Amino acid sequence: MNIGILGLPYSGKTTVVKYLAMQSNAGIREQNNALYTTLTFPDKRMEILKENEDLIKTTLPHFYIFEPNGAVENAHTLSRIKTAQALFIVLRNFPFQGVDPEPVKDFERINHLILEKDRGIIKKQIETLKNSLLKAKFKKDRDDIEHTITILEKMEEFALSKPLRDMEEIHVHKGIYTGLGLLSAYPALIILSSSESTYKQNNIIFSLPHVELLPDWELEKRKLSKEEIKEFSVSFSLPEEDLFYKLNEKFWNAFSLQVFYTVKKEDTRAWLISKGTQALEASGVIHTDIEKGFIKAEIISWQDYIKAGSIARAKPFMRLEDKDYIMKDGDIANFRFKV
Repeated sequence: MNIGILGLPYSGKTTVVKYLAMQSNAGIREQNNALYTTLTFPDKRMEILKENEDLIKTTLPHFYIFEPNGAVENAHTLSRIKTAQALFIVLRNFPFQGVDPEPVKDFERINHLILEKDRGIIKKQIETLKNSLLKAKFKKDRDDIEHTITILEKMEEFALSKPLRDMEEIHVHKGIYTGLGLLSAYPALIILSSSESTYKQNNIIFSLPHVELLPDWELEKRKLSKEEIKEFSVSFSLPEEDLFYKLNEKFWNAFSLQVFYTVKKEDTRAWLISKGTQALEASGVIHTDIEKGFIKAEIISWQDYIKAGSIARAKPFMRLEDKDYIMKDGDIANFRFKV
């Protein structure tokens, strides 16, 4: 999954990239005027599996983070970010060159710029479709084009004041807007980048889920001793513990994601899926051959696994599920299939 980072000038986007890379023990690559890194979250369930099953190798989902060089006001920056599937919106919540932070106003500014860009894209697409309508020979083709134009016109009107992700029927029409790069339809999480003077100073409310982090402090802590960290924490009322867990808590719900596990001693994996994914589609995440030849899904819920304490003892809890079974977060799955 690709996650693009957006923010106004001097919002601390690059510092956030460095912070995420540090937390994931990942490198940072600069290419084509953009920074790239990888984000991986710790998984307590995987640690339990590793200990209980004496696993040799485990693999967690990786999220690919990129920050295009340039601020959100730059149309080219917005065009490049459309290759993402989700957004981190970084807001400055620290004084800069004598200017106090105004994260709420900054967020409104970013929303305005994104909506303006989206409306332009939709308008251009409508014009293209109207030209196609004139050339369409068959009634079915004309009906399909007219239907698409009607939906896009509704989206254009909605985007006059609200982001498309707030439109009730937006997901129903995903096939219509996929590929257009309508950023206001993307799931997004706000990263409030704070300093020691602003941390937990304001009870800020946004229309999107948000998490308050201290990227500069977290990066600085790596250079300090435990005693120095404690001293600074007490002096400036800063947390001694890492705030990365807060990002982990907010991330999954913000992007409607979850994982299921396939457990083999030599290679146990956590597979990334969207909430609401059915067993058939989940099997295809592992391999398309499994999806094509799907027979049944052997499922052990995480709660049942914890009760049993091991895969072997959890066998009585195993259920056989059909292709339309809605996968639950933490399910341990084995898919029966024929080639």
